[in-house]
Amino acid sequence: MASYQIEWVGTGSGLNPVLGNTAFIIRGSGDRQLLVDCGATVPTAILKSGAIVGITDYLITHAHGDHFHGLEAAGFYNYFALGRRGDRRPNLFFAGSGVAAAVATALEASMGLIVNDTGEDLPVSLSEYFNIITTDRIQIPGLPEIRCVGRKHVGSLENFGLEIEGGVFYSGDTVEVPPAEPNLIFQDCQFFDGGPGDVHISFSRLCREVPAAVKARTHLVHVGGGWDKVDTQAEGFAGIVKPGDRFEISLEETPAAPVAT
Repeated sequence: MASYQIEWVGTGSGLNPVLGNTAFIIRGSGDRQLLVDCGATVPTAILKSGAIVGITDYLITHAHGDHFHGLEAAGFYNYFALGRRGDRRPNLFFAGSGVAAAVATALEASMGLIVNDTGEDLPVSLSEYFNIITTDRIQIPGLPEIRCVGRKHVGSLENFGLEIEGGVFYSGDTVEVPPAEPNLIFQDCQFFDGGPGDVHISFSRLCREVPAAVKARTHLVHVGGGWDKVDTQAEGFAGIVKPGDRFEISLEETPAAPVAT
């Protein structure tokens, strides 16, 4: 695998009707495709584009609804419409057991009862729809290796960002500034300062604390209100990612650039 592609399905916060819930698909040299996060707006987007058919693997960074509630629709569609059952189930990765348990508890309330082929009630767990794997290192054939790293978000909530092979960093939801080393950074951001109770880092803090050279490699995602009223590039950032934006990442060269859509 000489390169891989990241395509953004949505780039908004939990309540951004224009950009949708933040999620992206990773495609490489083989037939496996990974969807990172799956909020409520994501299934409609990947159904509309047809991308859901190609997605074989799912990864959830933390147990907030705008990052996993869409697994219900995706799970039902794979199970009933595509007949992906048993050994054909998609893989569902969690970096921590706390995330796995919280997501399973929430989803099994609505997905835990189906009807079998003879019309009888059939209680099921989340593992009926997905092959659940808990690991902080994800190695999928044909895709870049991913290392899940803990990031502070809401108190002690188990929450992860991603270090992706090829020098790519995805912050996930966080109040932390990004590391300086990656070649390409996708950073959570909000456009207001709420104070000590904030659970997303503010744009003003990023402006103050991120060095100019790092800003130039930083693309903003998971943005909410005010995203369309700030010129982030004028402040030295690479800009705000939009749904449909694609990035080609070479594993042989350093630069990574967006592909025109």
